[in-house]
Amino acid sequence: MSAMRNTRDSFLHYLADNLPSFTIHNIRVDKTDPKLNQIMLNAINVTFHNTDIMGPSQLSQSLVTIDVINDFELTAIDQAEQTANLLFKNATSSLLDFTDPSNPVLIPGGQIFWNLALTFKTVHSDNFYHMSALMHLFVLFPSTP
Repeated sequence: MSAMRNTRDSFLHYLADNLPSFTIHNIRVDKTDPKLNQIMLNAINVTFHNTDIMGPSQLSQSLVTIDVINDFELTAIDQAEQTANLLFKNATSSLLDFTDPSNPVLIPGGQIFWNLALTFKTVHSDNFYHMSALMHLFVLFPSTP
């Protein structure tokens, strides 16, 4: 499995494992399941955007959007705050290999980290309450011999 896919899977699992009462939904393109490319109501939606792979430094940077979408404004605000608090708590997570999703393996020397700035902005909708934050996700890959 690719290093960038491991990064995405590791971050999504970090959120899901630490926010078990929330639905974490990765917005992504999959022709076999078009619903994956749609926002999910009453969920924390995570979208991975640009990825900069920084050559021999084994460092990459991804732009990630976290969208909290809920039927109720106060619930969305609580979910956004809990998500932010989780991300502020450690600001780092292990990089795992999910080749076998039922048995993820720690990648020695691999690390995911992010900065401690997360600004949720309200996105207007007539049908639900939507808060969106853009963040940078950095990954340190183990050096290869």
